[in-house]
Amino acid sequence: RRTGVPVHVPMWNLSQIEIALAHPEAAAAHAADWEAQLRALGLTAAKPYESFIRGQLALRQGLAAQALPLFARALRQAGTGNVEGRTLFLAYSARAHLAAGDPARALAATRRACKLHRAAGLASLDAIERSELWWRNLPWHIQSHGALTLLD
Repeated sequence: RRTGVPVHVPMWNLSQIEIALAHPEAAAAHAADWEAQLRALGLTAAKPYESFIRGQLALRQGLAAQALPLFARALRQAGTGNVEGRTLFLAYSARAHLAAGDPARALAATRRACKLHRAAGLASLDAIERSELWWRNLPWHIQSHGALTLLD
């Protein structure tokens, strides 16, 4: 900070680490710092990620019902051009639906995410591991169809 270099990327990374470590207060503090820096820098393209990180925090705190509209908002804000962001938001929506006890909607969200990923040529994803995306879809796909057919 003393150098004057924007630190929004490290703040994002710190918030993600704290979410993963189940430290919601520290994650929220880093996220708030990150959001303030985005506003100061005028980085409006990151707006969907503000909703996303709030959804992550809610989900990590066991508040799946509160996380769902935040992930939905992130998805709307991302628009059609941000395939990686949309894939990420759908994957987390699936987690939240599952945590809220709605496996059918979780499956629908993972299907949409996998469809986006497939349409993008199964491209490398920075925000989520490809294997995580597909393996999260697999058990629900098998359960709902009774067979493994990834091409439907």
